Amino acid sequence: MVTKTELTLKEDVEKAVGLVAAEFAYAKSLLEHITKIEQEESDKATKDLRKGFRLLRWIARGERNAHRTELKVVTDLQSWGEELPAESKQWEEKVIKQLKVTDGKLVKAASRFKGDIRKELLEIETEEQLLEKLKKKWFFERRKIKIGLTALFKEAKSDIEQLEQWLSAMEAILGEIISKIKEATKLKILIIEDNIAEAGYAQTELVKAGFKYFKAVTNLSEGLKAMPKYDAVLSDLFFPVGNVSAEQYSQRFLPLYDQFKQRRFEKMEDNKMLHTILDKAKEVGVTPQEYVENIMTKKEFPPIVLNLARDALIGVRDHERYELFLKIEDEIRTGTNLPLGIIASERATELGIPLVIVTSTWHHNDAFEPVRDLIKVPYCDNLIDGTKNWKGAIKLLLKRSE
Repeated sequence: MVTKTELTLKEDVEKAVGLVAAEFAYAKSLLEHITKIEQEESDKATKDLRKGFRLLRWIARGERNAHRTELKVVTDLQSWGEELPAESKQWEEKVIKQLKVTDGKLVKAASRFKGDIRKELLEIETEEQLLEKLKKKWFFERRKIKIGLTALFKEAKSDIEQLEQWLSAMEAILGEIISKIKEATKLKILIIEDNIAEAGYAQTELVKAGFKYFKAVTNLSEGLKAMPKYDAVLSDLFFPVGNVSAEQYSQRFLPLYDQFKQRRFEKMEDNKMLHTILDKAKEVGVTPQEYVENIMTKKEFPPIVLNLARDALIGVRDHERYELFLKIEDEIRTGTNLPLGIIASERATELGIPLVIVTSTWHHNDAFEPVRDLIKVPYCDNLIDGTKNWKGAIKLLLKRSE
């Protein structure tokens, strides 16, 4: 996923990679110059030393820029860590530690090129000039100066090699971060959603998150057929079955809804109000339903009394919720509105594909509650500005894809 945080991190890492690579090139070039100087005559050596001094300035300046960018990468990583799943925290902490250690080593190594080594190379130039003056002096004096020069060259080469070592380490760490960021965007996502508008919102959020490969289907048969070709699935909970029979799914889910109905809706055992309604309806020659809806409402009975009367007519408490549930149950029976996200999730589990259910049906809703125990995958059931929480679902999906 390339969120805003990750995009910033990616840009800063790429900048750091460029700076480190340039610094590495300068260090390599300086090492080549020093090796060359060791084997040259004094006049050529002095000329190459001047090139070496320019490289020293470039290394020092480059490391200052790289250091600032590397600190920014650490800050970016810490921000990204707040979005990462718990399983990735250990990786994030390890990389931050490596970055800090390596950056510290680079700063220390590069400081030699601003201070001690620059001084040493100046000394080399001075001693080379001295050597030129002492050409006609005794052999042993010239030999003593040459030994001193050789020692300085070795020390300079050793420091440059150490700098190269830490630059290589930094490149490896930055490369690992880039790989981690790119990893999320490789996923191919299947969306199962029969609402065209919601499918559009899902695709918009995937684009924002940096995904390029995704497809939306509208029913179970299409979803099951396409699923093996994808790496992860975002699925609605209730959607059509498609061009296969719904009977097997109705038979599976209907008993669960019936059991829930028995638990959820309390029957009125001693229904005294019903007896009163029956007697009154008989007196005026209307049905019990007509008596409640036409006569009791006109007489302006309090709402609480009217609700109790309606409960009495059907023999259960909370008649409004009960009547809504009967409609849900009928849709399950006829196969017109089945929780087929469960079937999709079971197939995804068989294939080893992460799946997250994205639904507008609250998990305590009477359509969801009867089958909630069958849902073994993460789900998002909240709305954001009237639409499903696709952004939250994508985050859950990435956690499952770790």
